[in-house]
Amino acid sequence: MIVLDPNSELGLYEQLYQKLRDDIATGRLPKGSRLKSLRELEQDLNVSRTTISRAYQQLVSEGYVTASQGSGYYVEDIGPTAMKDGQVPQVSPIAVEVEKHYAYDFSPFNSESVLFPWKKWRKAVNAAIDHDSSSLNRRIVSSKGTWQLRENLASFLYHHRGIHCTPEQIVICTSDLHATDVLFSILDPTECRIAFEEPGVVNMRTLIRDWGFDVFSVPALNERVIPLLDDAGCNAIFTMPSCQLPLGTTMSLRDRNLLLRWASNHDAYIIEFDHHARFQSYGNSEAPSMQSLDMFQTVIYIGTLNEVLPSTLNLAYLILPGSLLEKYRERYEHIPPMLPGFYEQAFSEILEDDSLSRHVRKTEVENRSKLDVLIQCVNDYLPSSVSVVNGSISGYAIVEIKGPYDREDLIERIGREGVRIYSVYDSCHEQCSSWDNLFVFGFASLSNQGIVEGVKRIAKVFDSANNSSSASRDDEGRMFKEAFEHAIEKMENDVAVGLVEQVVREGKESLDYIEEGISLGIKRIGAMFDQGKIGVVELLEAADTLHAALRIFTSNMSEEKREELNVARVVLYTVEGDLHDLGKNIVKVLLEVNNFTVFDLGCNVPPEKVLATAEEIDASIIMGSALMTTTLPAQKDLVDLLVDRGVRDKYYVMFGGAPATEEWVQKIGGDAYTDTATDAVIEAKRFVSSGKL
Repeated sequence: MIVLDPNSELGLYEQLYQKLRDDIATGRLPKGSRLKSLRELEQDLNVSRTTISRAYQQLVSEGYVTASQGSGYYVEDIGPTAMKDGQVPQVSPIAVEVEKHYAYDFSPFNSESVLFPWKKWRKAVNAAIDHDSSSLNRRIVSSKGTWQLRENLASFLYHHRGIHCTPEQIVICTSDLHATDVLFSILDPTECRIAFEEPGVVNMRTLIRDWGFDVFSVPALNERVIPLLDDAGCNAIFTMPSCQLPLGTTMSLRDRNLLLRWASNHDAYIIEFDHHARFQSYGNSEAPSMQSLDMFQTVIYIGTLNEVLPSTLNLAYLILPGSLLEKYRERYEHIPPMLPGFYEQAFSEILEDDSLSRHVRKTEVENRSKLDVLIQCVNDYLPSSVSVVNGSISGYAIVEIKGPYDREDLIERIGREGVRIYSVYDSCHEQCSSWDNLFVFGFASLSNQGIVEGVKRIAKVFDSANNSSSASRDDEGRMFKEAFEHAIEKMENDVAVGLVEQVVREGKESLDYIEEGISLGIKRIGAMFDQGKIGVVELLEAADTLHAALRIFTSNMSEEKREELNVARVVLYTVEGDLHDLGKNIVKVLLEVNNFTVFDLGCNVPPEKVLATAEEIDASIIMGSALMTTTLPAQKDLVDLLVDRGVRDKYYVMFGGAPATEEWVQKIGGDAYTDTATDAVIEAKRFVSSGKL
């Protein structure tokens, strides 16, 4: 027996297709069985013939059934399957990935894309594609990348970082993490013990350990660390001498030379990660790269342009000393290059004509200005316990927050304001409380105004904490409602849901302000839609967010509390003969976030089914939508049925839809006409508050 659920997230034809497919796969419908005709199944399931036809055609296209003209549909021989009769497949649940979005993300890894020379980039890409498409012979390109790009990159690095290398030493990669992966795939974990700076880049350390290397933690390198390397038996060091991430410190020239001497004396490698290669610390002269000082080829250089490129573009590189080139060739000789040829050719062109150099210089000027703005904002809006202790025009600063603040709680509270900051502590492999009060504020991807607004939001958290060690419920409610309404208005959907999750997680006994915040949010989004500021797509997206927030809210309540919140039961449907449900779906979500219990019967619903459902669930409101002029009379059919059964006064009947009008609804005996989804909710709430329920 086939039963379809009109309230399912799956469409009716998808449900029918899946049930028939599973019956065939399990053998319940054996080879040669004849499926019911479209007419028979239409009568059995009370669905349209189009729905059944779509399901059958899907089965035909996938080889489950065959269509015989004039005879019907028959089950094909699909061979043995892993499913047995009556067996329910055990499928592991797949977690839904939710990418959190913040209005102001102070990430040290992002850069502003507005300054990038997009016009020249597009011209270079188009020229490269045209060249490739017109070439008769396919070029054989080294796994290291195109010669032209490596040659131009070698020149660029010599002029900007003093690096001495040949194109043969350069391996083009997609990211610094990818370059690290390539390097440690050619080193021998039985021969190398790696010293790694603490704090440092956690995912790189993890990758090195995944390759089987023994990793030893050392502080950010200086001459006092060198004896530790000998004691630990290390013969390779992973370091960031020019701009340590996340601390932003710069290794002195004296310490660099001492480290180079150590590497030469111990036949060791220095793995220099120069992630902010072209930038210098704020107020300091540009520091030379370790590789530029190396006379014995002990330095392995990992560089990246990703810090100055938009997030849609990637380019990193690995510079190998001569001693590792043969090992690289043995492993990667027959592996194709990492990036497409046209992409590398375009990069080569903007390196050659100095476009990238000009872009970097513009970025330096812009970042210097933004750093000044950040410092000024911290001084103006945040308490004296907060200060910028180290800044870099590479795009981030280290901010110290003194006081009795819990690090994780502070980050969460700031996150609820739609702002993300990063703790230095989280860059530590080993727990070290000395980094608890240091935070990374990246500013390169934010505008000056964005920096100001982000810091102002952070200030709210400190204002709240300073007024009381534990904010009052009224203050929390106000902060939540303001943040929630702002998140909905700005379409920051993950932020809105995250705010509700946070409040629920804190286990508050009374969550009334969540309900109030959701109401404010829905009023705001409804008003924006009615004013034409957003379209249907944005409205549905915001409505889905509000619905998700409500589910989180109500799932943490007792049954008694949920019933207490229930305003009224509503039967919602699209009239018989009409298959459109866009407007109805919007009304459903808006009703639910206003605490109505909605029974959505779907599309093409006959009046008898509407009445039966209303009686079964003891509904007080019926809402029917018609999207086509030809289906408009079906609204009258419901009113006539209610009159015939003697239950007309039992229900408040509301109608809407494109062809409906207020005059039409009055003519057929309906109680209310609603032009928009927002009006439908307002009218339903007006009826409830009238006391006639």
